[in-house]
Amino acid sequence: MTFSLLARCPETGQFGAIVASRVLAVGTRVLAARAGVGAAATQAGAWTLWRRNLLDAVELGCSSAQAIDRLAAERNLADAQVAVVSASGAAAFTDAGCTAAAGNLDTEYGARPGREALAPGWVSAQGNTLAGSSVVPALLEGFVRCDGSLLERLVAGLLAGEAEGGDSRGRQSAAVLVVPGQVRISPRHATQHPTGAWDDPFVDLRVDDDPEAVAVLAELTRTHTQHRERIRAGAPQPHEDALLLPD
Repeated sequence: MTFSLLARCPETGQFGAIVASRVLAVGTRVLAARAGVGAAATQAGAWTLWRRNLLDAVELGCSSAQAIDRLAAERNLADAQVAVVSASGAAAFTDAGCTAAAGNLDTEYGARPGREALAPGWVSAQGNTLAGSSVVPALLEGFVRCDGSLLERLVAGLLAGEAEGGDSRGRQSAAVLVVPGQVRISPRHATQHPTGAWDDPFVDLRVDDDPEAVAVLAELTRTHTQHRERIRAGAPQPHEDALLLPD
């Protein structure tokens, strides 16, 4: 019922995740990302609590693959699809009971030409109840072929998967998360939480109920980027006066 991407940016170390589905508010139930730890997805028949379990395991020192193995030893993963990306790499599991088409792929990728790679780059694509077997490869290829930021790559991958048919039942919601690769990023960002500054490394955007959720999320990310640029330039925000109290 869902298709998603998890990734680590080789240039910044940031972790990101994006998802779309034919369910209400998929952003509340599939993705998790934790600064300095990684990103996880739990979909199909997986319990939402498992997102935290996977990231807890990584934070305790497990690799991505070990985190999934640990979960499988403690929980019944029948009909479940789970994935993790961390500093150690990418890993995913798709149970045979997931509704077809279903599957997962992952790969390592490098920095863009002229950019320095500060960390290994990883990306994992996974989906179930898909329109066809070409959706997951399209997710991965769309991400890797994009020459943009982590956020832009995630959106490009999701759009590519949607172009191949995406969720076979249609679309209703979509969401994207980006978090920093380190807990302490700089004196300005010595926190695990968003600051609202123009260079805030956190992104958390959702479209909860829209028949064109993927396209709307893509537009929302562009608006988000423009908003950050306006903050950096010190320009007044549209409708900023609406926030002022009357005399």
